[in-house]
Amino acid sequence: MTTQRPRKPWRVVSVHRDEKLQEEFTSERAAYDHVIEQRQKAQEGAITLTDIQVHNWEDGRWGLFEDGLNYA
Repeated sequence: MTTQRPRKPWRVVSVHRDEKLQEEFTSERAAYDHVIEQRQKAQEGAITLTDIQVHNWEDGRWGLFEDGLNYA
């Protein structure tokens, strides 16, 4: 049985205080655009961002693509 590639193979997990939020994207560019948007909101004080990670679907599973993308 093969695992089918998801329609949105990029995932951004952001941690706001103790809450993890997960959003999925169709491209690497869209995922990183979201990371930039989240950083800007954090710098403006609109959100409290403590960590942000980018994951991608590869070889039939989710893997960590980049970690430690917090704005500080």
